[in-house]
Amino acid sequence: MTIGFLEALKDNLDSELAFMIACKGFTNYMNHYYNLVLKGIPKGSQRRFDRFREHYTNYALNCEYIQIVQSNTDILKVHYTRCPFVEIMTDFELHEFSRAFCLSDCEFTRSLLPGVVFTRTQEIASGGSFCDHTWSFKKERN
Repeated sequence: MTIGFLEALKDNLDSELAFMIACKGFTNYMNHYYNLVLKGIPKGSQRRFDRFREHYTNYALNCEYIQIVQSNTDILKVHYTRCPFVEIMTDFELHEFSRAFCLSDCEFTRSLLPGVVFTRTQEIASGGSFCDHTWSFKKERN
């Protein structure tokens, strides 16, 4: 379904508008997904960040291309050696939408994990040989 939707965007809209809609669509998806994962846990809390880290770590255990580099109460660092999404987008000649999915990481973090800063210095979708994701929890000072 995603492929068909992105092909329709590409075929019927100018590239800038198509990319913007794809960004919003992927962000909506990530927000819905993580709202379910984090349901009932207060935003900005240590418990919410811990639940996010736990969920991500469990997911990574089942993926040969995701390595948890560091995980503690303040930080989650993740290293991706490949990106199946980029591979699929390339196969369907939709590579220009790969970064739209990447940008959803920043947006869902901002929306659902207040107090958490997301950074990435390498991105497979932008030609990097890996992706590095870092979520840093900045505890509130009393």
